[in-house]
Amino acid sequence: MNIPTLTERRSPWVVFTHADDRWVSAQTAELHEQGGRVFRLDGRELREPTSLFAAFARELSFPGYFGRNWDALVDCLHD
Repeated sequence: MNIPTLTERRSPWVVFTHADDRWVSAQTAELHEQGGRVFRLDGRELREPTSLFAAFARELSFPGYFGRNWDALVDCLHD
């Protein structure tokens, strides 16, 4: 059985889980040890585009000129 990890450069790029998930806690610790970063977004903020763009901008420290639209989100995530 191939159990996914957060430290490999392959999907999943996004993990949906509960905050108290032991797998995520262990994987996050390992990722931090390797210099990686984890951003936690509250799914309740991701239901509508306006709040989704605000959550990403806040948590990932997007620049002030972030356009708060889908194309701008993709551009900032690539940067």
